[in-house]
Amino acid sequence: MKNLYRFSSLPICLSLILLSRPLTDYAASGNTRSEDSTKVSYAPAGTAVSVNVNCTSNEGTVNRLTWGVGAPDKYMWWPGNATLKQRISDAKIKLIRVSPVQLGKYNNRDMYPSAGNWNFADMDLILNTIFDAGAQPIFQLCGYPAGVPAKNWTAYARFVDSVIKRYNVQKALGDTRTIKYWEMWNEPTIEGDGVLSMAEYKSFVQTVGSVMKAADASIKIIGPADAWADLREWSGTDGWSSYVAKNLEPQVDILSWHNYGPDPSRSDLDRMTWQTPSYYNDFLTVQSGGDGNRFVGPSGKRYGTALTEYNMSHQDGGAAYNVKYHSEYNAAFAASAILNALKAKVDLFCFYNLSETGTNLLGLLTNSGFAPYKPYYTFYLFGNYTGNRVLSATGGAAMLEYYASKDTVSGKYYITLVNKDVNSTVFDVTVNLNNISSATGSVTVRKVDAATNPTTATTISYTNSKFTYSIPAYSVVSFEVAPPAAPVALPDFTFRVYPNPFHETTTIQLDMTKGKSPAGPVLLELFDINGKRVRSSIINGAGQKMAPAQLVLQRGTLPGGVYLLKVTAGSRSVSKKLVID
Repeated sequence: MKNLYRFSSLPICLSLILLSRPLTDYAASGNTRSEDSTKVSYAPAGTAVSVNVNCTSNEGTVNRLTWGVGAPDKYMWWPGNATLKQRISDAKIKLIRVSPVQLGKYNNRDMYPSAGNWNFADMDLILNTIFDAGAQPIFQLCGYPAGVPAKNWTAYARFVDSVIKRYNVQKALGDTRTIKYWEMWNEPTIEGDGVLSMAEYKSFVQTVGSVMKAADASIKIIGPADAWADLREWSGTDGWSSYVAKNLEPQVDILSWHNYGPDPSRSDLDRMTWQTPSYYNDFLTVQSGGDGNRFVGPSGKRYGTALTEYNMSHQDGGAAYNVKYHSEYNAAFAASAILNALKAKVDLFCFYNLSETGTNLLGLLTNSGFAPYKPYYTFYLFGNYTGNRVLSATGGAAMLEYYASKDTVSGKYYITLVNKDVNSTVFDVTVNLNNISSATGSVTVRKVDAATNPTTATTISYTNSKFTYSIPAYSVVSFEVAPPAAPVALPDFTFRVYPNPFHETTTIQLDMTKGKSPAGPVLLELFDINGKRVRSSIINGAGQKMAPAQLVLQRGTLPGGVYLLKVTAGSRSVSKKLVID
């Protein structure tokens, strides 16, 4: 972590047409937009760009660990905080990176105050806060508890062995509250709680990691959490990631590093074009093995990929620059980063962080009450409005990126777009819903921009299989496309009553030989003029078809008057008026 600023399936294809123009042109035009209209009025457009989403495709499962976040920093004791748990839960953040050893050390709650003495009460509280919020932890092993001498890896292994056995073998917090991901150290070249050379890091991971895998072979070990995206060989020397790939194959499963955006002296254009090379290309490089198989283990092992710290920058850039950290600017930066990482199919991707002490430039939440800053809502948007199936898509523009998914349970489609243009360009998006099952339907629009959060939404309609929408610069927009539900087959039946009116008896002729079998019992009910049920009878069981039948209804003690006879089969009901004279 950086401390430089710290002081104390339907047959569908969606085609998006994007028309760009300066923001000032729209503002000057005086045009207005109605959110319930299927067409948005705008000034003459510029170059058209199309994006095609194949909604019958299946590119695999959406990885919800791509919008992970680091826990509040090590200088504040946040475990058990109800508001923090609610923020994580509301945004449906599913991955929280946490360093219990460091958190305990800096808050006088050491996790291992002496050899053979574990502080599991506080460790349980840390982990349960994450699990209670619906997330899972990356358990980062960094720094030395008081019971472990510096660089005594045998003592460190003894400490960690009991930790992993408690949570993953004994399952002290419950069967589902185990720890899958373990990150070995943090930025070993510059970490304030312990700098390690490559050889020392190798010894640490071999000694401690081997004990961990012996206790639970199913865990995933992550490393080296290098401070930089050191993915090249320099003068024939391995970078940290390639060194780990070649030397720690039995222990490490996922290669990790950190990559913050450019420092404040760089331009907005540099920053908003940082994401694709850093959060897409780099992952593909490692996944492919790299030139000369730099990232392939000795036996041919290919590693997973993780980036466990990123943000738009990591330094104090002065008052004018610093406001961007908590604005729609960083919301757009983070959205673009997540979109690129999703497309790269990264294993784990963590923003830094939920909150910090001091100036709190990098936090998504305030450090006094955990109130949201604007970038928090990017994570809220992804967490709540992304499907579970990845859809293939092509096209787009350099400064307007997209991601498409489908919720296979509801049948809804989600298209998330981010406009990160630095020249105030507005993209007028025309969405053509090619081959959609119905030419009309609804689109729910949610967005993160200077004035709006995705906790509110507007609904527009699509007709003739299309709709339009404008996306200003530094905006993140989610379209939830909901085709009308397919008609549900209902039980088909007819009945007639004769004679009607009647005096003593009447015959009910019921025919249920056509259509779908009823899901529930077939119910015969008779109501008086005041709506009171005076007779009822189940005349058939659930899921059965009934041959034509004649049922006799006897008047008995019923007084003369008007009645309502109702027959219900599953979700369908038919009623007829009866008269007793």
